[in-house]
Amino acid sequence: SQTLQAKYTRQILAVSIAVGILLALTDFLNLNYRLPVPALRSFTPIIAILVLLPAAFIIIRDAWFRSLTISRKLFIVFSILFVFALGIAALGLYGLNRVQNAYENTLAGGVKILNRADDLNSALLKARRREKDFLLQWKVEGFAAAYTSYVAPYNDHIVTMKDTLDELSALAPVLGRVQLRGYSQEQYTSDIASMKEDVLVYEQSFTKVVFLIQERG
Repeated sequence: SQTLQAKYTRQILAVSIAVGILLALTDFLNLNYRLPVPALRSFTPIIAILVLLPAAFIIIRDAWFRSLTISRKLFIVFSILFVFALGIAALGLYGLNRVQNAYENTLAGGVKILNRADDLNSALLKARRREKDFLLQWKVEGFAAAYTSYVAPYNDHIVTMKDTLDELSALAPVLGRVQLRGYSQEQYTSDIASMKEDVLVYEQSFTKVVFLIQERG
């Protein structure tokens, strides 16, 4: 509208508005082949500001050269500078808080993963100890007494392992934020799933051994 002749101003303005509405509506379409760009969402406000700056400059320029006094011009200039400085300070504080919160959340998540891994290792060692004690003592103490003393606690440790693995699985997004070199969130999820299968096979195998011992007598 600023570069064309006056008689085309309304036409080009109407076409611009229509095209803008059409582009906005297409964003609601469920197009599966579109390539999502998460980073672009963060920069959308910046892009919008850069687009609106020329329009704001033209409007301010037209108003500036009309009938503004010197005092009013100075007031406008210093107000703009104040708002600009305030905006930069607010953005800086917001960005700092986001970085700090992300760092604290990631650190806390890493500590949780470490603690849960220790719990998993401890439960596995206790289960193996109960397994060994049962196989060594059932002939001496009798099957029923050995089952109560060793197999029942073994089952409790297996339950603890399963619950711990579920907690570790829920902490997978922590790996997505850390982005370790050579180890991804997908690999972490795959490892947890593999350990769940191993625990299940281990439990079934020992349970079968106990059943066969009982059956044999």
